[in-house]
Amino acid sequence: ILALTKLRHPHLVTLIGACSEEHCLVYELLINGSLEDRLFGNHKEQLFWWKDRLRVAVEVCLGLLFLHSNSMVHGDVKPANILLDANNKAKIADFGICWFLPKPQRESTSTVCKYTDPRGTKVYMDPEFMSSGKLTYKSD
Repeated sequence: ILALTKLRHPHLVTLIGACSEEHCLVYELLINGSLEDRLFGNHKEQLFWWKDRLRVAVEVCLGLLFLHSNSMVHGDVKPANILLDANNKAKIADFGICWFLPKPQRESTSTVCKYTDPRGTKVYMDPEFMSSGKLTYKSD
């Protein structure tokens, strides 16, 4: 929660508040549902043209680039965790299993990584992370 209160970006969901007694988080309203709904489910009747799909892909990449520049790996990027606002602008959601990686040393050329037990949705997970437990920014 602390990370989300500090990280603000046009392609990340905005955390509005939290209630510790009820264990609930309040986010901005994103009325067009998820990318998964748009592509496979409830919103299939609304056409999602290729140019819109490409724009959403770029927006997700911009959100991930911002997370990675703040030493954060989302860990569960999938269509259900990409939400669409009223203008179909993509926002990354569900930071329940995100990780922070150590900041690289300036002179270092090695890949920043962390060894941990793989969590996330298996069909969308990085195969290297699943087999070795080595988490990098590329795991997103």
